[in-house]
Amino acid sequence: MKRVFVLPITAALILTLGGAMNWGPRWGRENPHVIVDRSDSCAAPDVAGTQIRDSRLGAALAWARQAGSRHVVLYTDGCDPDGLVAVPPDLRVDVVLCPRRDDIGVKDLAVPRRIPPGADFAVEIELRRTRVLGADPVEIGVRLLRDGAEVGGVRRVVLASGQSRRIRVPDRVDTDGVVRYRAELVGQAGAPANDAREAVAVVGTRPRILSLAGPVAAPDLDVTVRKRISDPTAYDAVLLDKPPTAGQQRALLDAVRVGTGLVVLGGAGYAGDPLDSVLPLTDRPPGGRATVVLLDFSGSMTPRKKALVDGVRQLLLAMAPDDRVAAVVFNDDVRSVYTWTEVRTADWDFSPRPQGATYLVPALKAAARLFREAGSVRTRRLFVVTDGEWKDAPDIPAALVPLVGATRVALFVKAPAPPLAHRLFPRALDAGSDLAAELRQLEDLATERVKGDGVVAEQGEIPDWLAGAVPPAGRFPGGFSRLYAKGRGEAVALAAGDIPLLGAERRGGKVVVAATGGDPAALLRACVRENGGVRIRTRREGRALRIDVYGIGAAAGETRVLVGDRPLTLRLVTPDHAEAVLDPAPPEPVVVRVGPAAVLAPAAGSSELDGTGPNEALAAAIARASGGKLYHSPEAPAARARPQAAITLLLAAVLIVVGAAFRRSS
Repeated sequence: MKRVFVLPITAALILTLGGAMNWGPRWGRENPHVIVDRSDSCAAPDVAGTQIRDSRLGAALAWARQAGSRHVVLYTDGCDPDGLVAVPPDLRVDVVLCPRRDDIGVKDLAVPRRIPPGADFAVEIELRRTRVLGADPVEIGVRLLRDGAEVGGVRRVVLASGQSRRIRVPDRVDTDGVVRYRAELVGQAGAPANDAREAVAVVGTRPRILSLAGPVAAPDLDVTVRKRISDPTAYDAVLLDKPPTAGQQRALLDAVRVGTGLVVLGGAGYAGDPLDSVLPLTDRPPGGRATVVLLDFSGSMTPRKKALVDGVRQLLLAMAPDDRVAAVVFNDDVRSVYTWTEVRTADWDFSPRPQGATYLVPALKAAARLFREAGSVRTRRLFVVTDGEWKDAPDIPAALVPLVGATRVALFVKAPAPPLAHRLFPRALDAGSDLAAELRQLEDLATERVKGDGVVAEQGEIPDWLAGAVPPAGRFPGGFSRLYAKGRGEAVALAAGDIPLLGAERRGGKVVVAATGGDPAALLRACVRENGGVRIRTRREGRALRIDVYGIGAAAGETRVLVGDRPLTLRLVTPDHAEAVLDPAPPEPVVVRVGPAAVLAPAAGSSELDGTGPNEALAAAIARASGGKLYHSPEAPAARARPQAAITLLLAAVLIVVGAAFRRSS
């Protein structure tokens, strides 16, 4: 009888666990939410469901889950531009893998944002074809229209599957105003949404410049001289000759992102700062820079402890924030060692009381060990902060042998320095020295920078967009750090004789220059050649068009904004930023004008040609992560019966009651 009781109770526990995991007999049919990828790259079948106009599948799935869907059938070619799709929890996705469409379209149309009247320039058209296996090369024609008139005739190009081509069409506009360009395909029978692109350019008006480096003699530039940065987005370009504060650097980075040019003269002291991320030259050598500081805390340093602390702090302030430093505190032996850290996080304890004799050799051996631990470092520096009253002076030369290759400097807090110091240390300084200037002179001599280690290239071919901005011969009047080219983007490093370095990089139409010299006006012209003064940004938010305008100052409330021919009122957000919302957004691209500036606002929806093939791996990953299936047939997956966990739990309860009844009867 006991077994009769145990069996139903055991079965009841198993069924309870199954019910908690949503097991049970299937009852009824689910109605899945159908999502169809209608991007230009996907040849989805003609099925009813939610139509998405680009391949950002993660956003579509998140929206379906927010709408209460538990089961989604997704038709897509799997070419998500984000490359990684997070499937919302409790959402099953069956993926129907669709083929790619063999499509050719105008991917991009790039025009200068500002053009001087009568200047020769070029408009760049990018064509792209999707990648379809077995597709033959196709010849296609493309033409450029300016305000409806054809420029340069029809260009013929051949595109293979998955290939992209760029075409440059020369042009010239002699009168001020806003011109509208349109690039369109000729004889293309593909998707109409992808066969044309439009853009606008502004001809005329003087560029606005913010100079923190004093006046600039350039009648063709509208130069504002200030000591502080207010809103750099209000200007075409900013000129610097010394490092700004951390807050100002963040403002400059934001300005560069929205289209402000940047010229930095000098180049010293930026490594590790936010500004270093956009400069084409850096004063941080490849492989880094490492400094060991030996701190003399012997008894003779008691009256000179303040000079030691002040000298070390001055030394750290003169280094780049991401330079690595280590320290050794010594007297007659090593008292403590501070291992490697960045300068910005260095935290050394200066509270111990100086005591004992002065023996330098143990500290030098500790420094050699620290340099070995530093690994592959291009620049090594050794600083000894001491009064020079060494008890082991005869043994010091042998202890310095393992430190060959490191720049050795002795900073004395007692005058005069002992005669031996100048033989042991190539540089012997006193506590009153300008350590920032000394650091620059240690490793940044002009002859080294030009000829020393091959980092700097000889002057070669100058890009057309940099014409006229090359520094003249002669040395820049002032201290500067040795600069290194980062070797990314469209950057050049120039050196010929004593001509200082110049690096220039074009970042999506913006120009950033880091130079040790040159004509500031010429450098600024190179920066603003393709940038407008007033910044206009537009983006879609649901069915609305959001317009942000930067750089119009206190007149923002009175500025007239034209969307096509329709005036729009701006709302002032900050003194240099205003905004407006157009709801609903126009169905076609429209020109947004603010004074002399203009941009083309995009039409609703988007199109894409990412040039990749069907991504079966991504589609399979979505199905696997959600517990769904991957289908290669255009037929919709059959609707599934819903599991009824409640029936399982009810059966478990019945078994528990039966088991209890048997127990009472026994």
